Amino acid sequence: MAIFRICIAQQIPLEVDLPEKNLADLARTMATRNHMLIGTMDHPDENGVCRKVMIPASRIVCVFELD
Repeated sequence: MAIFRICIAQQIPLEVDLPEKNLADLARTMATRNHMLIGTMDHPDENGVCRKVMIPASRIVCVFELD
């Protein structure tokens, strides 16, 4: 698993922990499965919970590998 910063259109970038090990793995996943990325938010919300998230691959503008 690795943490990625995902930019979605005009929204604030999300930092998400995804099962892919690196950016190359994420690129392969997005190329072969054109639907949703599923992961966990990197930062806890106001209740201290790191929420699960589904991101439509079609909405992603840019991705940065953070670790």
